[in-house]
Amino acid sequence: MFVGLVAHSRRAALRLGLAAALAACGEVTQAPLPLDVTIAPSAVPALEIGDAVQLTAAVTGGRGSNVRSVVWTSSDPAVATISGAGAVTAVAPGQATITASAVADRGRTAQIGITVNAPRVTAITVTMPITTLNIGQAAAILAQVTATGIGSNRRVRFTSSAPQVATVRTDDGLTGVVTAVGGGEARIIAAAEIDPSRTAEVIVRVTGTRAAAIELTPTADSVLLGGTTMFAAIVRDSLGGAVSGATVQWVSTNPSIATVSASGEVRGVAIGEARVVASTPVEPGSPAVITAEAIVRVRSGLRVQVVPREATQLLTDQLTLGVSVFGESQTIDRTVDFVSRTPTVATVNASG
Repeated sequence: MFVGLVAHSRRAALRLGLAAALAACGEVTQAPLPLDVTIAPSAVPALEIGDAVQLTAAVTGGRGSNVRSVVWTSSDPAVATISGAGAVTAVAPGQATITASAVADRGRTAQIGITVNAPRVTAITVTMPITTLNIGQAAAILAQVTATGIGSNRRVRFTSSAPQVATVRTDDGLTGVVTAVGGGEARIIAAAEIDPSRTAEVIVRVTGTRAAAIELTPTADSVLLGGTTMFAAIVRDSLGGAVSGATVQWVSTNPSIATVSASGEVRGVAIGEARVVASTPVEPGSPAVITAEAIVRVRSGLRVQVVPREATQLLTDQLTLGVSVFGESQTIDRTVDFVSRTPTVATVNASG
């Protein structure tokens, strides 16, 4: 009986001693809670290149000031970068994962996905102040691309639909130089590098030394006998533009009727009709020529009136005829010869 009482008393004493020891040390300390990391905002809308967004991380659980610190990392810095303060910057199209890791326990993390859109071309324009060029002439061309995303590629690729007419080159993808190399028409096309389906173009017309036609003015005319008239010739290229410096040669198909000078002046030589032909080389020094012609009619411009127009005479009677000559030309002989169409009925001498 006394043995059991002594044992019980010893266990009680031990408990009292332990309690006293704990009381001497202060309050009872509980184990720290596990760390938990969260990111705000919890989701980020798709970004355009150059866009930026601020992230914040919160760490709960654990003890100590260092527990609240995180380290930021990006799974693909080529797509999106992250600063030590949580600032995300969109760099290129694609997807990246941003991770916040607790400094106190790198195994405790939070993640958020970042999507960066490919830039979109919203507009493209081409400006070329001079679009009609002579062969050998050059002119500037400017392309402007409007696209989403700060810092997006705004360069273009220039091409010519007819490099035998006009060529184009560029050094920076923004401005170009168009050079006229042959007569005709070409489309200069600018295609956005980030989206070649988006294009703009300008039509360039090149006038040059190659002749395609001769335009005569007038195309037909009449001239008085001994009088003159002028013809003009314009040499045109395939686009209808005047070919500067072109030479024209003139010739008459019937110089006995009408002659033509080197300047295109036609003179009536005899009554009748002739063709005046203008010709020019297709190109300087070329044996090939193009021609155009006009019709020239030479007329006297005179009208003869006999007085009287009718008369009744007795057999063997005589009648003196009067004659008047009217006309515009002052340079021709107005002498009149009389002749009878029926001399068996009536005769007429040279004086009427």
